[in-house]
Amino acid sequence: MKRLLCLWFSLDGVVNRRDYLVSGVGLMAFKFVVEFIAVWSTGGWLHPLQFLDPVLLHRAQWFAQSASWLPWAVVVWTLPFIWIGLSLSIRRALDAGGGGWLGLFFLVPFLNYVVMVTLACLPSTPLVIVAKPERAEAQRRNVAAGLLAFLAVQVFAAGAFAFSVFVLSSYGSSLFVAVPVLMGVAHAMVLSSRRLASLGTTVGLGQIALLGSLLILLLFALEGIICLLMAWPFAAVLMAFGSVIGHLLAQFCRPASPPSRWVPLLLIAFWPLLAWQESRVQEVYLREVSTIIEVDAPPEVVWRRVVSFPDLPPPSGIFATGIACPLRARIEGSGVGAVRHCEFTTGAFVEPITVWDEPHRLAFDVTAQPSPMRELTPFDIQPPHLDGYLRSRRGEFRLIALDGGRRTRLEGSTWYELDVHPGFYWQRWSDGLISAIHHRVLDHIRTLAEADVR
Repeated sequence: MKRLLCLWFSLDGVVNRRDYLVSGVGLMAFKFVVEFIAVWSTGGWLHPLQFLDPVLLHRAQWFAQSASWLPWAVVVWTLPFIWIGLSLSIRRALDAGGGGWLGLFFLVPFLNYVVMVTLACLPSTPLVIVAKPERAEAQRRNVAAGLLAFLAVQVFAAGAFAFSVFVLSSYGSSLFVAVPVLMGVAHAMVLSSRRLASLGTTVGLGQIALLGSLLILLLFALEGIICLLMAWPFAAVLMAFGSVIGHLLAQFCRPASPPSRWVPLLLIAFWPLLAWQESRVQEVYLREVSTIIEVDAPPEVVWRRVVSFPDLPPPSGIFATGIACPLRARIEGSGVGAVRHCEFTTGAFVEPITVWDEPHRLAFDVTAQPSPMRELTPFDIQPPHLDGYLRSRRGEFRLIALDGGRRTRLEGSTWYELDVHPGFYWQRWSDGLISAIHHRVLDHIRTLAEADVR
């Protein structure tokens, strides 16, 4: 077992054909069995072809219907297998006499299967080990290399952002997952072109480059502070992962043939194709967010405040940052067909009534909605993701009598779609913000209804 752990997780040592094949097939089978059991236990079915499909969007429906923790568990479960596959592939490529860069293609969807089969077939070739430079030399600052790496990352990040957002009109996983990883790889490889920095230095400078990219988006009025703060934690982890990969490749690539050191950067050429393919197949699913409170007032009293209510207190807390904040609600007409207007700081929701079951249930569709937020920025901007990427579809209030009709259980629900990926990350933010809106409205209704009773 100790030998296997060293083989799988170490960065040193030779990986021959037999070890590569046995480890790859065995770990893949083990991963499939575990995931098959997990899906089967939730009432689903995981086909082997679905397991081999690297496009996670094809599993989005399963994620949407599963427990909220499951997507995160899948990510944590998958990361060690990605590291093992990458480490084995790079060292197998070196053992076969090629450059370590060949193993990096393990990260390219679909092409990785061709690479794995090829590496499992190639015979071993004697490898010349290049001595590592002295520690003092490896840690010596090289301003020119650091600046070149920083500029290279900014050029790639800006181009990827423009292509995804303005050409493909897509905020997908290719932008929020693939781009930070490739930024980390590119930064580490360019940094190593003139120096061999330590792993800690490489990761640290990569994080500085990432912050530079976010600052550029802010200064060029392309994004606001709140959205960048939401994206930063996820991007920082992926950037660090890419930096580790790039640092590993820099150690393994043969300096005897300098062009081979730049081959890993050609992987960036695959990114536009990945982004385009994702923009064609990505799907959006309807999500429900529900909030429940109890009111010390009869349903008949609460109902009047649900249908319409006067001004809420001024925005505070998270709403003071520009997030759309409810202000008041009014209604035109009565019964099914009436139109409710819920006014927010960014505009009004238009909500035709579809169910009027007084005093038990009020349901409505959403036919018009304002922007979900005003960007916190020195400039007056409207980024594309604020226009139609988060769509409220319908809502509902349910009133349930408690204690013989003296109290009320008030439930508020919103059904919405979010066209920003990966969903398991961004839906946590959108669910939380919608829940905060629910609490603001429901608490206000409770205050008014209980005052009416008094």
